[in-house]
Amino acid sequence: MGAKQTVEIQNPAVRDFLRSLNILLKSARMYGMAHAQTTAQADDAWEHLQAALSDGRKSGLQLAVSENRLLVDGLPVKAGPAEQSFAQFLASADIASVTFTAQVTREAFVEMMRLFGESGSKPEGLAEKLKEALGDEKLSGIRINEIRFVPAGSDRPENKVTAQLLAQTFGADSAQMQGLLDDPLKLLKFITAAEGASQPAGSQSTTGAQTGPPGHSEAASAGGGTGPAGRTEEETGTVIRLLSKLAREGGVGGTDPVKLRQEFSELPQSSQDTLRRALAEFALTKPKKPVGTPLLLQVAEHLAVQLALDRYEKGDARVDAVTEMLNRLNREVDSLRGTLGSYEEKLKQAGFEVARPADSLEQQFWARAPESAKLDVLLSDQAWRVPSHYLREYLDQLVEHDEAERLQQVLVNYVSCIHSSSPEARQKTALGLKDLVGYYPRPGGQALRIAIGHVGEELAKENDPRMEKLISGTFVLLGQEAATRRRYPAILQLLSVLQSLEKARRGTASDLRARVGLENRVPDFLEEVLRVPEPSGDLIEVLRRMPLAAAEHLAGKISRCLRRRDRDRLVKLAEELGPEAAHALREVFRSRPPAAAVIIVGLLSRLDPAALEEVLLVRLHEWTRVYQDAVVRQIASAGSPGRGLLLAKLLDALDPLVAPLALDEIGMSGDTTPTPLLLGIAAGDLPRFTAPFLRVKAIEALGRLRVREAIPLLRQLVESKEFRHGISPKELRIAAAQSLRKMDPEGAKAILSSVGFTPPDLEPIPFDPNDDAPGVRQRYYPRVKLPRGLPAKISTADGECSVSIRQLSLGGGICSCEHRLHPGTPATIRIKTGLRSFAAKLLLRDARSELVAFEIVDMDLEDRARLRALLQAARRSSPRPST
Repeated sequence: MGAKQTVEIQNPAVRDFLRSLNILLKSARMYGMAHAQTTAQADDAWEHLQAALSDGRKSGLQLAVSENRLLVDGLPVKAGPAEQSFAQFLASADIASVTFTAQVTREAFVEMMRLFGESGSKPEGLAEKLKEALGDEKLSGIRINEIRFVPAGSDRPENKVTAQLLAQTFGADSAQMQGLLDDPLKLLKFITAAEGASQPAGSQSTTGAQTGPPGHSEAASAGGGTGPAGRTEEETGTVIRLLSKLAREGGVGGTDPVKLRQEFSELPQSSQDTLRRALAEFALTKPKKPVGTPLLLQVAEHLAVQLALDRYEKGDARVDAVTEMLNRLNREVDSLRGTLGSYEEKLKQAGFEVARPADSLEQQFWARAPESAKLDVLLSDQAWRVPSHYLREYLDQLVEHDEAERLQQVLVNYVSCIHSSSPEARQKTALGLKDLVGYYPRPGGQALRIAIGHVGEELAKENDPRMEKLISGTFVLLGQEAATRRRYPAILQLLSVLQSLEKARRGTASDLRARVGLENRVPDFLEEVLRVPEPSGDLIEVLRRMPLAAAEHLAGKISRCLRRRDRDRLVKLAEELGPEAAHALREVFRSRPPAAAVIIVGLLSRLDPAALEEVLLVRLHEWTRVYQDAVVRQIASAGSPGRGLLLAKLLDALDPLVAPLALDEIGMSGDTTPTPLLLGIAAGDLPRFTAPFLRVKAIEALGRLRVREAIPLLRQLVESKEFRHGISPKELRIAAAQSLRKMDPEGAKAILSSVGFTPPDLEPIPFDPNDDAPGVRQRYYPRVKLPRGLPAKISTADGECSVSIRQLSLGGGICSCEHRLHPGTPATIRIKTGLRSFAAKLLLRDARSELVAFEIVDMDLEDRARLRALLQAARRSSPRPST
């Protein structure tokens, strides 16, 4: 059907009348003509009608409908919502046109609208009611014309014969005659009657055609022989060309029955039988088609698809031959599609999904094919010919019935078509896999592993750049599916393919690796390691095949670990990755800037402490206090058995404010190897570490490690008169006494009582290492919750602020502050108790809301004694001291 040109309504009075008429029609339907709103709208519409008629229209104003389009004075107009609504109403009422003459009366106009409103959504017989109510058009000024197939008054013989046929077939019911080519049953009845009229008197139709009561039996009877016998591709093509010719000459709903009768009579008898059988089948089955699909196109597609099904079911052709035949017939149907206009584009604009024309017949063939035929094809080398849309429906059925083995067979066979020598087969397989990728992980993931292998193998040997791009896209989707669903055997296959591609096509392999983004999934894999009791061997192997990414993510995760159990599992996993992981970490650690290198320190101290020591001894001198502090804490958190010796070797390179932390961690490590270093610091024999605070830390470390070689030194420190007379602070003697009591409890009793130390004087006692502690690091001293906030002032490079200390120990505490304090910032705290105050140097730690943790990194020993006294008093007054 050729698309007719439409014009804009130039006359504003006519435009206004159409809009007001449409509103009046809706109001009359909803409220009736007696309603005040309808009456007011009727006055408005009447005024617009008078304005339109007064604009030089001698013959009046005619509103007509043709093919559901509105014509004003014979010209099709551009349809807005109002015009479309009125045209559809006229068409459904079998009214061809309404003409308002200059003599139209208001009473007649209102009566017509009353009948329009009362008809509602079922306007059958409205035309007759209007004629009866309005009477003579000369009195009412309104002329009503009904829809007719044959122009009234025609004297041509063929018109008379056709009119007789229509009367014999449909009787006087003009509503049945409307849309002859919109209803397969109507068309079938008409051509059957036409065939009977063309035969000599007394002869009998070869098809046994007859008319009967409406319904299925009528379609079957009028169809004659409905079997597939005698149906050929040539006959089907002839019928499709006839349908195209009819569409060109009239279109759907507008074909002249005279012309239709003539065209049908000129067809060969076999083609007539083919069309008749198709119409009968079509009328009986009534297949669902997209909204707006013209009948002629539906019949043409039905003919082509049914022919293909007949041939395939009889075993006359392989599926490729059937598909080629469908392609040939599709070209004939394309001609009809072009003739029928751009309905598909209109459907897309309306939001409907329309199949590509080139695939339409093939998709319909597979939609109507029996399940057994589908399975035979899906397990053959022609599986790629099945459109993925219908293959998905079949796969859904297999999933629903839990047929995992059959599902895997179909999926594996389909992907094997990627190796076909036919470029079309490879292309359709690659496109189909993109649509089916979600099914491959279902049967245990084996189908996905096999699919990745097939596609990767084909990608390695594909020479066509366009095909290579298409197949690589499919490979990426399969790889992403494997990573997302965590199908580790499939991921291993993916890594093997990428490794093979790197040898032949390094650029392609790098691009694919980046697009799949497998390295970005490593954190998810590590989460699974922590979640399951025992990770699978495939998961371990996947991480082993990505040593750098796995090691880096492991290092980052260990650096943030808070629980010892999780840390140990991650370290064990890192050790299972083999020497490649340690080698990868060494290489990146050497070249990374401090901020990135620090994250690697903890894991590298477990995998290769010697290499870490070598690099740190060179680089640590160049790093600021912030990074040195982070290095010590990372080594401590990683929990390496040899971390004490490592920290001892690094001690000389550390900032003075970081060295106390290192000494504390040496004591907590359980490693007695650094004993000579600790003894030298405790005795004051090492010039760089003679600071009293460092000596206290070394003495406490000796006590935590239970180094019995230190007992003579500790006794000397506790008993010496030189120390007792205040030349050296009391805090040093207390630290020595605490350590001595840990190493030699019985021997320490007599010594402590002789020098005047009582057990309360030695409180609080530093914590010892605890292998059962849940955290990766322990506190060094018991912490006391203060009954009320202790005021203090903290000074940083940015200024001074007041804080309130909530918890406190010899090693640090927690305070609240209204100002933001940044972790890692060095500061000084001054605490006032009574008439005296004392100070300490700090490193600020974690900040949570208004609470800030701090660690004491240096302190005058007299001030430390005052802090000890404060803590002793707080412990005595607090009913539940914190540990």
